[in-house]
Amino acid sequence: MVRHRVPGGIPSPAGWPRDWLAFTVLLPFLGVFVYVIARGKNMGRREIAQARAQQEAFDAHIREAASGVGRTSSVDELARLSEIRSRGDITDEEFRRAKDLVLTGHGPAEHPGSTSRTSGR
Repeated sequence: MVRHRVPGGIPSPAGWPRDWLAFTVLLPFLGVFVYVIARGKNMGRREIAQARAQQEAFDAHIREAASGVGRTSSVDELARLSEIRSRGDITDEEFRRAKDLVLTGHGPAEHPGSTSRTSGR
């Protein structure tokens, strides 16, 4: 067997670079393998719990969007327009145009209090 001298004067076998390379490459894989065996079941449980939580959050978002929470209905919009008209903030013509927009589903083009009175030029 041929022996080489490594720095420091310690004799080593001829295959030491190959052994060192195998040690540095295989040791991390061995560590990961041992970790997966020891903690594998918990990783799966955490993944399942996270997927369920995401699905529940998604379902809640869909239910909220479908229920129309935060949106005003056309009845509410018409009542608000009627109140604004009764206060005198908008004219009967502006009220009629806004009501037509609400009933067709397009909503008011501008906020009723901010419509310009010069739009009929």
